[in-house]
Amino acid sequence: MPPEKVIWLWPKSNAYSLLQFLILLFIIYLVFKIIGHYTRRSENAKLNWYRLNHIATRRGLRWSERRILYQFFNHLTLRHRETLFHSKYSMRKELFHFLANHEGEDAGKYLELLNKLDTIEKPKLQRRENFQGLIDLETEELLAFRVKKLSGLAVVSEKLDGQIMLSIKGKKYNQLPNHFSMHALAYRSGVGLLSIHGKAQKMSHNLVLFSAS
Repeated sequence: MPPEKVIWLWPKSNAYSLLQFLILLFIIYLVFKIIGHYTRRSENAKLNWYRLNHIATRRGLRWSERRILYQFFNHLTLRHRETLFHSKYSMRKELFHFLANHEGEDAGKYLELLNKLDTIEKPKLQRRENFQGLIDLETEELLAFRVKKLSGLAVVSEKLDGQIMLSIKGKKYNQLPNHFSMHALAYRSGVGLLSIHGKAQKMSHNLVLFSAS
């Protein structure tokens, strides 16, 4: 005998069935809203990457510098990728924080990268001989430093008589001895990196007192 055909019947209409149907529609609506929300956010983040890449092209960044930018952008959360250019200093602040804690490259390269991307007018030198060392450094200027095999980024927090106070950024401060020789690296457009050799001493709260030899 041929098998009996199974006849599927729509359940009788009642309040409970209607409620189930409405809940299903609401869940489908929420799923599409969530997908649309994250799609829009991802598109906004992608546009910011195109913008950052365009800036890198205009500023003449090398391939190695672009690779660092790519690592930086992928390191950011989606929210930070979206808001990277929301204020004048957002991108610079985020990039500086990333590079101050990044390992693998000499910090002098990071300092070059930061200065190439910075829109603030920087002092320009025609010849290296015109650089006067600590005298030419400015408060809040970004520097790189080298101590043996360790390198990192710092900010000139205060200028003293023949000395400067450096605020060491990132986690490198704890790896420094109490007294040590240091190469401070400044950047000037036209000549690039400039080295100042000297002695340094730990003070407090990530602060180092540096004096040139």
